[in-house]
Amino acid sequence: SRDKQVEHMVAFIFQEGEEKCSEIEEKSQQDAADEKSRLVAEGMKKLEEEFSRQKKKQETQKKIKESRVIKDARIQLLKLREEKLQELKLECRAKLIEITSNQSRYKDLLRDLIVEAMEKLHENIVDVVVRQEDQNLAKSVLKDAQNVYKQRHGRETELRLSRRTIAHSEKDPKLRRLAMRALSRSAFQAEAVLLLGDAALISDCFAAVGLP
Repeated sequence: SRDKQVEHMVAFIFQEGEEKCSEIEEKSQQDAADEKSRLVAEGMKKLEEEFSRQKKKQETQKKIKESRVIKDARIQLLKLREEKLQELKLECRAKLIEITSNQSRYKDLLRDLIVEAMEKLHENIVDVVVRQEDQNLAKSVLKDAQNVYKQRHGRETELRLSRRTIAHSEKDPKLRRLAMRALSRSAFQAEAVLLLGDAALISDCFAAVGLP
């Protein structure tokens, strides 16, 4: 009948509507889940980027701090080294004054410095230049210095005391730089310059002969 047909049509429409609603609801749920996943992924990415940035910042700050600590330690070490060097220079000055007042010890020091010069040069002829006041003392140790050098190296070297002398107040920075300086003249001649008694050269003087 006509009424039944209408009922069937209404039921069909309701069923179509319910299915459509179900589809829309499912799609909405899927879209919501996808959006949620996207937001979570973006959030995680931002968190990871922020964590990485903070980590790099902390590492940079740590390196800067470590660098400052190392720099401060080096500065302190250099200051301490300079203080010790100054103390050593003062001690050496006192030692050298003591040695120069003791003829026997001063003679041994002069001989050892001449030998040190010979060992740096290894020449056949060496002219020795000393202060005016050390001429006689230097002359008295030339033979001993030759013998010591020969015993150590098995070769002869002629030592000659130069007439040229070095004043105690010598200002040449090249001469003041070392307590014993060797200047080669040629392949077979050389001279050893000994600046004994100059307070500015004490530490080098003692290092050359191994004195305490």
